[in-house]
Amino acid sequence: MTQRKTRAALFVMLLLLGWSRATAQGAPTLVENPLGEVPPDDPKMESYSHGNDLLYLVDALWGAGLLAIIVFSGFAATLQELAEKVSRSPNLVVAIYVVLFTAAIFVGGFPLTVYTGYLRERKYGFANQTFAAWLGDRGKGLLVTVVAGAIFLVILYAAMRRLGRR
Repeated sequence: MTQRKTRAALFVMLLLLGWSRATAQGAPTLVENPLGEVPPDDPKMESYSHGNDLLYLVDALWGAGLLAIIVFSGFAATLQELAEKVSRSPNLVVAIYVVLFTAAIFVGGFPLTVYTGYLRERKYGFANQTFAAWLGDRGKGLLVTVVAGAIFLVILYAAMRRLGRR
């Protein structure tokens, strides 16, 4: 017998041996409530959860409406013109536009963000930050978004310009 056939035969024997032991021990039995009883839902937490479902929809509609207003009102073109006035470098224009556009989205969504991220969380007892601390966290998030977005989009637009010349 070749070494390959020997290994295959050994594997089949081990498989059959394991199967015969498993059937000799019997099927495993289910344990009733292995983690204990499930506590009843707290009405306050249920209210919070159902409110989140509605807020996801409101946030999506708010964001879509905000983008529609920015694009169809001509505000996006105004931001682009402003970025082009500041610099002639295409990469810098993209970076400035990203900063301005992100700031516009942040300001437009700020009222809903304050309600969902601060007021509502405090109401249900999930947050203990002061408004200033919360606002500082939002500012840090905005800064990270602006820097990462500007870097990513400058690279993307530079690649698109370079590939467009071929």
